[in-house]
Amino acid sequence: MLFVGTLNNELVALSSSDGKIAWRFKTSDAVWGEPAIAGGMAYFGDLKGNVYAVNVKTGQQTWNSQMDGSVIAGPAAMPDGVVFGTDKGNVQAFGLKGDKLWARTINGKLYTRLQYIQDKVVLGVVGGDKLLLTFDSNGNEGWSFVVPK
Repeated sequence: MLFVGTLNNELVALSSSDGKIAWRFKTSDAVWGEPAIAGGMAYFGDLKGNVYAVNVKTGQQTWNSQMDGSVIAGPAAMPDGVVFGTDKGNVQAFGLKGDKLWARTINGKLYTRLQYIQDKVVLGVVGGDKLLLTFDSNGNEGWSFVVPK
């Protein structure tokens, strides 16, 4: 399956063999960032700050929640959950069942996909004092990178 977010307020699942639409999931606003696919679920957000977990086979919603700010960046899947970020610098981790694990606010905006690499959530930050910022899976801030002057 291929998953495409649209500016027409939906996530569309396409068959990778023939391009036919398998299902469509309606959202409350445009879906800008690409979904994270893990454990049979598609995790993604929309520009109104809604975040969703949808079954990749059926297109049925498992859970959703609301964040403060537009979810433009694609989320990062972790072994025990998923982390989303917003254009207001809000970072929030949810468990696989939608329970809130932790939340942080950073100085800057999140426009690019969050990554989970070697037990760290890596954020590319726009407009803040740090270009890269990391958190561990418990939400503790790790190393960061500032562009040398």
